Amino acid sequence: MFALTQQITDIETTLNNLQKRVDNFPVTEILISRMLINLGREISFHLDQRLRPFGLSESEFKVLMSIYASPDSVVNPGELCAGTGQSPANITRLTDSLVERELISRVPDEQDRRRLVLQLTSQGTALIKKLMPLSIDRARKNYRDFSRTELKKLLTDLKQLAATIDRDNEVAASKKVING
Repeated sequence: MFALTQQITDIETTLNNLQKRVDNFPVTEILISRMLINLGREISFHLDQRLRPFGLSESEFKVLMSIYASPDSVVNPGELCAGTGQSPANITRLTDSLVERELISRVPDEQDRRRLVLQLTSQGTALIKKLMPLSIDRARKNYRDFSRTELKKLLTDLKQLAATIDRDNEVAASKKVING
């Protein structure tokens, strides 16, 4: 695997070459997008490496963390979809695996017995408590060269990018509905 900095340099070179051939080519915008994708993959890769000895994938870890973070460590599957960015089908597959390994359980919802909710088992809670320091340590290491002010600015900028993409998606979806 190539170092991230080399990947970015190579991508930038390619984009600069494209700019010579395409009028108004947005080198900076495309480079940022490509960097976010590559950085995301690298961060996921490192998390997967840390989780593999425990028999977990990154997606399973996100499910466990989402359940752990919820009040009383109980959620319904729909809440997991939103909190983890996973589709309902994928949440079903992930939770089936976690139930089978006795890290979570499905129990009837106390307010509506027709619905099932997911909750951590004692084994799931123990695993989360064991894994959390690894996750926290890596996050701190990844961002150690940033000041608190720089981190807050980066977070604000990324949220702004997400809001722009959401607006564009909403416009595209409304046009699709209108044009049917």
